Amino acid sequence: MNYLGIDYGEKRVGIALSRENGFALPFAVFKNDKNLFKNILKLCIDEGIDKVTVGIPFGLKGNKTDQTKIVKKFIAELKNNISFPIIEVDERMSSGLVQKMALGKIKREMKDASEAAVILQSYLDKR
Repeated sequence: MNYLGIDYGEKRVGIALSRENGFALPFAVFKNDKNLFKNILKLCIDEGIDKVTVGIPFGLKGNKTDQTKIVKKFIAELKNNISFPIIEVDERMSSGLVQKMALGKIKREMKDASEAAVILQSYLDKR
């Protein structure tokens, strides 16, 4: 199975991929613009994606935040634009983990993709 991981942001959207080997890798960062859904759909088709994971931001105590509502709205729109199964994944701690793994040296443009990889990998490890 091939998976696509998404770390949604209001300006940038991090993308990660996992092929049948079970390892999630940072892939790209898309601008959050009018072409976002078209770009995601094209990538899903080009890469033979079977499932999509999207990180859901909760507060540290698991409570919903304003950002949770924004991402849920994105997921609803994504469901209208692609036919692939979408799995919601708790993304708490993904930013901190990326910073620790990269020791703060990760390039800003790939930070979002790295966070998408952490989100996707957490799903892969739990399934």
